[in-house]
Amino acid sequence: MKAKKAFVALIVVAFLICALFSCYFLFSINKVSVSYTVADNTDTSAIQTKLDNYVGENILFFKTDKVYSVVEDNPYFKVTSVEKKYPNVLQIKVEERKEVFYLEHGDSVYLLDESGFILNKVALIDFDGASSRDIIELDFHSYIGEESIVNATVGNYLKTVDDKLFNCVLEMARSIDLYDRVSRVTVNTGSRMDRGADFDMYSGGSLKVINAIDRGVLQIKTALVVYDSQSDFVKADCNVKVYILKDSGLIDVAVTKK
Repeated sequence: MKAKKAFVALIVVAFLICALFSCYFLFSINKVSVSYTVADNTDTSAIQTKLDNYVGENILFFKTDKVYSVVEDNPYFKVTSVEKKYPNVLQIKVEERKEVFYLEHGDSVYLLDESGFILNKVALIDFDGASSRDIIELDFHSYIGEESIVNATVGNYLKTVDDKLFNCVLEMARSIDLYDRVSRVTVNTGSRMDRGADFDMYSGGSLKVINAIDRGVLQIKTALVVYDSQSDFVKADCNVKVYILKDSGLIDVAVTKK
């Protein structure tokens, strides 16, 4: 009787072992499918090589956090999604972060994407990107003379004394067509009343939003419509100032000479 029980137990153990091995091989990653949203001249081979190393790992126990670590070790790339396609495919989407702004701080220049994420740091003396209209100067002005930059580290978002205002200004910038039109965006901090931004145009004029916290996107779009309606002569030497009327809460616009 004991021998029979031992034999049955042996059969059960053997079955479980076979099941485990079958499960391992059935759910073993055999393909890492990556969809890249990048510029035509961007080399993704180094990232793909690292991701291909996941072939052979068990998809059931695979931790997707590893993908983020591998890809985003390069600040110019970000993972937008990771999916396990059972039984054995790992599907990943990767986007390239584009340089949109440059910020001079100390003896360095920081390159940022549209969300304020710092992509790179170069010595000010070596920087020549200002000659290109594909990248826009980012500046900070404090009404009380305080240091506006709290922390600037590659691979992290720029930290300022007023991140709420900064994020509002970035949202405003994303809402309009900056390229080949706007040369500099200035974030005005240090004032309780005037937490705004200036958008300097290549034509010579500028768009001024007095309070960017309150409906900033609508304000900058309104300012741009008014600016575009001006003649080229006026555009070259005008300020389009947009602000919220205190009593009515309506948006008002004033066009003045610089």
